[in-house]
Order: sequence, then structure tokens, then C-alpha cells
Amino acid sequence: MARKLGMKVRLILYDKNTHLDPVSLNKRVCDLAGVEYVTCDPEEVTEILNMEIEYLKSSGNSPFFIWGGGQSVEGSFAYFDAVKEIKEFNQVVPDILATALGTGTTFSGLYLGCKT
Repeated sequence: MARKLGMKVRLILYDKNTHLDPVSLNKRVCDLAGVEYVTCDPEEVTEILNMEIEYLKSSGNSPFFIWGGGQSVEGSFAYFDAVKEIKEFNQVVPDILATALGTGTTFSGLYLGCKT
């Protein structure tokens, strides 16, 4: 969605990043969308995040930070909006909506999207 809106995405990765294995679908989708990666150790994430925000600001950008894992109100709204798009595209509410894995943010957004 960010690319569609003309925005850039930078991921601060602070784990073993197995979900971004070079052959994974997540990695391929991110690469196709032009995502930039910044890696660091977990104990450095706050410092690196602050450095990235300052770098982006000094480069004339207006960064918007989304908490890791999307565990935020914005993350819930993203899934809510995803269901809205599914309903508009298909003109029907799905009987079953399957997700491989998710957090409370994922499930609350999906649930509310299906209920409205």
C-alpha cells in the first residue's frame, strides 16, 4: 500500500529474520515493493530506530513509525481496511477468512472488518 501511495518503506529487522528467507513469499513481496532493510541486534533497536528517523528527517522526509508487528491501532485499522477491500472487490462477506498466523492486532482488525 505504501508503494501505491508513493511512499517508501524501511524495515528495522532485529531478529533472525527467518521470515525473510530469500525464497519466501514475504521477502519476494517486500523486494517487489522496493522495501529497504536495516538490520541490527535486538539490544540496538531503539538506538538504530532513532538514528533512522533522524536520518530520514535530515534527508527531507517525513517518517511515520509503525510499532513492530503492527501491534498498534494503525495495525488493526490496516487489517480492518483489508477486509473492507476484500468485500468491495468480491461484493460479498467471506464465510471463512484464513490467516496463517497473527497477533491480537491482526485478529481484531479482521474480526471488526468482517462484522461491519
